[in-house]
Amino acid sequence: MIDIREIYRNNEGVKKDNKYSSPSYSMQIFNKTYINLEKAFYNPDIIQKREELRKWTKKIESVWVNANKHREPTPEEWGKYFAHFLDYIEADRNESLFLGVDVWTSIKRETELQIYLDDKLKEADKKAETDIYEAICYLIDQKHTYHRDILDEGRADLLLRNEINAIIFDCLQIKINEISQKQPPEPQPFAPIIPKKPFKWNSNKQTLGTLFGVLFNRGIIEGNASDFQAQILALFENAPAKTTLADNINLKVSDGRAKYCENTEVLLKDWITFLKEKTTKTKK
Repeated sequence: MIDIREIYRNNEGVKKDNKYSSPSYSMQIFNKTYINLEKAFYNPDIIQKREELRKWTKKIESVWVNANKHREPTPEEWGKYFAHFLDYIEADRNESLFLGVDVWTSIKRETELQIYLDDKLKEADKKAETDIYEAICYLIDQKHTYHRDILDEGRADLLLRNEINAIIFDCLQIKINEISQKQPPEPQPFAPIIPKKPFKWNSNKQTLGTLFGVLFNRGIIEGNASDFQAQILALFENAPAKTTLADNINLKVSDGRAKYCENTEVLLKDWITFLKEKTTKTKK
């Protein structure tokens, strides 16, 4: 059995800020192309392996953009517990899986997660008795599954979903290594597509981050805010400093003072209403 508590306790992210972190999970692209590439890597038939790698590497460039969008909470999901997306972001930042909660809640969560993981590992062991490669493929499918509703606390399950999935991802990889006796290839992050001549923002810098911050906060744009921030920094040669841009995008208020352009927020009000109406009509 893989001891979840031990893996959690020894994690560098937990030691640093009480949040489990996994570089491999963070850089993984979750879609059919990468599932099949990973399965090909472990294929014991070298001819089949070659053909599968040839087939699926041709599809890499066309699939990586926004590939993990489905792993972000939808407005319907976070809207059950929070009035605004930024409230969800703040709660997500402060929620801890095992630390900083009642000891019995911590034990309950550990038990829920351990049972869920053990079921996957037992199924893999059962398959490995007759076909090791089939067991590996099963574990790869589980690595790429977005696991939900593991905790019986709906709000906590939502806030801790990425952390829980990162733990499961790493534990399943440990099992794959054990069964295959082979180390996986190191994942490499994709470099953002940057124009030869970066764009220039010809207005007050604070308005740049505020514009996108309002769009994020109102649910017009969905996705990972940190990734989007990195793209803005790469795209605009005169973008604000990283921390300033983050404050703008997050519509941060500190000591009663807004760290973003309040006038931009006010002026965008009617436009946001218009966009929401258009979004609703499109969905219908």
